[in-house]
Amino acid sequence: MNLQDLDYILKKIFNIGTTIAYYNITIKFYIMRLVGKTVIIISDNDNYEEYKDMELKITHATNKGPFYDDAIYPEKLCDLKVNKTGEKVPFALYEYEFKVLN
Repeated sequence: MNLQDLDYILKKIFNIGTTIAYYNITIKFYIMRLVGKTVIIISDNDNYEEYKDMELKITHATNKGPFYDDAIYPEKLCDLKVNKTGEKVPFALYEYEFKVLN
């Protein structure tokens, strides 16, 4: 489905079809596509050293909430787990702090 199809559907069903609707829906689809991706940390933050060379999997991504820095919008804040062990990573990362492998 492309944006023109989506615009048509939104206008016909919900009587909306604005840039805001595109933006919100595009962000939601993008967040859904991030979950499950394998990443590695590229940030030089010393707090991440223990997990720096590990492959991690994104378990949750958001651009809202009490821990989200609105100044970073629209970057997503992502929860992670270690691919090999399933261990939950004890911190969340913004998109600019990791590189997606797949």
